[in-house]
Amino acid sequence: MRKLLIFSGTTGSALLQCSLLSIIYILTILFLPVDSQQANLYHITDSYYHFVMFLIALPSILVWFVAFFSYTKLYQFASALKNTGEEGSFMELATGLAVLAWSLPIYEISQRILSAIASQNHSLTGASIIIANYLEVILSIITFTLISKASRDITKTRPVNSSGGRSKWMIAVFIIAGIAYCFFTLQSFPLRSFRDTSDIYHLPAWLMVVSVIAPYLYAWFLGLIGAYDLHAYAYRMKGIIYKRALNPLVLGLTAIIFSLVAIQYLLGAWPAHRLSLDWQTLVLVSIRLIGGIGFVLIALGSNKLKRIEEV
Repeated sequence: MRKLLIFSGTTGSALLQCSLLSIIYILTILFLPVDSQQANLYHITDSYYHFVMFLIALPSILVWFVAFFSYTKLYQFASALKNTGEEGSFMELATGLAVLAWSLPIYEISQRILSAIASQNHSLTGASIIIANYLEVILSIITFTLISKASRDITKTRPVNSSGGRSKWMIAVFIIAGIAYCFFTLQSFPLRSFRDTSDIYHLPAWLMVVSVIAPYLYAWFLGLIGAYDLHAYAYRMKGIIYKRALNPLVLGLTAIIFSLVAIQYLLGAWPAHRLSLDWQTLVLVSIRLIGGIGFVLIALGSNKLKRIEEV
């Protein structure tokens, strides 16, 4: 997969694009109508509501900038692999990371606009929640599919023998986590009536399972497989210097996947959580920052690998 036109490999242009998206997001926070029900619930003024939302948004915006910076560095490393069998595979991985970077602000901006529309017309609350949930599911599947495919293609350039024991442990952990996610998410449903849509998701339980929970689990599994493939690739790599440079990239991608899965997981357990500076918000912000650290590691690893290739 060649680099898509919109995903520039130039760091300056990518950061400029991120700046424009950040400005749009901040404007939606400051000027779009507030949710009067939540403002009344917390007994706060509209101005304070905007201020709290802005504070909560700052860590996410910081992560966006690191993400955009990171994928350009991976593109630059992939470009340094010209005339090798690995250039296309790492270019695919960079494209997957670029799609991930763009999906972060796109989802947040879309969710803010949908929330503002629903705050002015409460009859659209259900539709706005459903659209936001499906948008996040679609972005997750696209992102993890690209990353998983790229990781698999990278391992094919230098075949590795995966450890059956490790893969079994990974599947076991995934099954346990998946069951727990289903349990926490379905707690909010009035299961006495499996077709009831009076829950906070505004979907019947059966449709939530089929069209949201199952796709999430599929996307997470793809992400875990991608991280595992890159880990096996780095583990079998010959050359200490190259392996040390590749390890931050693998660790960073693992941290990003963990962050995305954990955030979606916790939002399933805390579906009613929206606006408050409490411990739940601190946990979610901390997990987002872990993802930001993952992007930093990818940038550092990509830069080191690029220098090695240029020697």
